[in-house]
Amino acid sequence: LYKRGFVNRAWKRRLFILVSGNLCYFTADDGAKHMRGRIPLARATVAYVPTDDTTHTFQIITPYVCEQPRTDGSLGTRARLTARAQRWVARVHTGSARERTYLLRAETRAEMEQWMAAIDQEKQAAAEAGVGDEA
Repeated sequence: LYKRGFVNRAWKRRLFILVSGNLCYFTADDGAKHMRGRIPLARATVAYVPTDDTTHTFQIITPYVCEQPRTDGSLGTRARLTARAQRWVARVHTGSARERTYLLRAETRAEMEQWMAAIDQEKQAAAEAGVGDEA
């Protein structure tokens, strides 16, 4: 699959693995040695994205998730946060969190449909097991 960047909007080939309610992605050219990120699927929605060309694009929309504050006011495993990050965390906890949209593209329609079905199955399995529902 190809993933469109969040900051750099270019399409990049990535290796994807479904594991424990997450879609993990790796740099394609290093043999999956370095995980680039993960998409939590517990509260995600998956949908086909109609396009004018022949690309087979779908999206995964997830709510932003951040660490829950501890009773001592710290944020769990997040070490030191900048003032800007602290303001963002405060917005998240007051209910104004935004969603994150991941755009993925397959080489064929069949591949896209297989991935969408597999992601839905992983979501259901994770929900039944109670995995990834911490937020």
